[in-house]
Amino acid sequence: MQENFTQNDPEKRKGALSSLLSEAANAGLVATDGVDRLADFLAGHGVVTTVSARAPTPVENGLSTLLDATPAASVEESEAPRFVRGFHDILISVGLIVGLGGLWGLAGMRGVGAGLLLIAAVMPLAEILVRRQRLALPAFVLTAFFSLAVLTGVGSLLCNSLDAKNIIWQFVGTLAVLAACLGLFYRRYRIPVAFAAFATCSYGTAVLAAFFFISRPDIYGGVLFREPWEGPLVHGGFGIMVFATALYFDLRDLERKTRRSDVAFWLFLVAAPVLVYAVDAIIFLGQFPYQWFGSDTTVLQTVASAATIVALMVIGILLDRRAFVTSGLLSLGYVFQILMSSGRFANALANDRKFFAILLLIGIVVLSLGIGWQALRRLLVNALPQSIQRRLPVIRQ
Repeated sequence: MQENFTQNDPEKRKGALSSLLSEAANAGLVATDGVDRLADFLAGHGVVTTVSARAPTPVENGLSTLLDATPAASVEESEAPRFVRGFHDILISVGLIVGLGGLWGLAGMRGVGAGLLLIAAVMPLAEILVRRQRLALPAFVLTAFFSLAVLTGVGSLLCNSLDAKNIIWQFVGTLAVLAACLGLFYRRYRIPVAFAAFATCSYGTAVLAAFFFISRPDIYGGVLFREPWEGPLVHGGFGIMVFATALYFDLRDLERKTRRSDVAFWLFLVAAPVLVYAVDAIIFLGQFPYQWFGSDTTVLQTVASAATIVALMVIGILLDRRAFVTSGLLSLGYVFQILMSSGRFANALANDRKFFAILLLIGIVVLSLGIGWQALRRLLVNALPQSIQRRLPVIRQ
């Protein structure tokens, strides 16, 4: 069955054009944010399209079943950054990694010349693959190589211009230039991960510059944090800034249909492990990271670390962001290791099997959260006041 829209059906004609252009945008042929404007333009110039009504898809379970007949469950769509649209993206990305990696290696992998050569290769590729074709995964790869090129060139330049005693400001200066370059890169190509990297580098620059100016550590002499509280303060301040920015973008796109959602995804991915590290640094104040969860770890420290993981998991469930769950897996493994190495569980299993028991326990926790994610989220969100529920992402069925 076909529906022919004439000049007397402007709204239906525009709707048909929008549907067709949306399919083209999903295929990477048209920019997603230009679909509505292009539909208005074509409809205003009298373009008519014909839409064929699709016949109901028969319910089958064999290999002949159409892909559209078995759509993914909505739970899988709640946190899906525009990353890969097809194997074409993967093929192009592999070529970029191999080709640009080889070019960087031939250039010596260091020095201003190597950085400029890599930038000279990245920019025209970005014009073709990102600005014109809007390929998602290649955009991520090109952003990574652009950052590498800036770090290679600027880092070498600052190292040559400053003496070794100013290594602190070499690091801060390199991070500041990288943030500025990523800001310009995002403004040109509108890549969400580029904006997330720009915000991350900007906050890192601000926090480190303020800390270095106040504390004046001596990295060259092997001293970074003079007081035990300085490490948690730096990491905590940085993590809170990144988390607040991610939350700002996330709560302004509750249905996750715009690029704000992708920016929030990458920022949450950075903020979650940093916050876990900052809280653990407070719990084990005065100890080096490699001493955490050692043989002298107390029950109070273990319980506090476990409570931190649970709190972050609850935040992740409320925000419908799984980054907070994955970021605590390492700490969760340490907690299980402490529990199985002390007290009544110490002799429950042989030492060569405790590692696999820990893997099993982590797997059970992750699978339980993954399978019951929406049910648990519905339970937690419904327990909140209506004023807060309206500000959170929608609960998917």
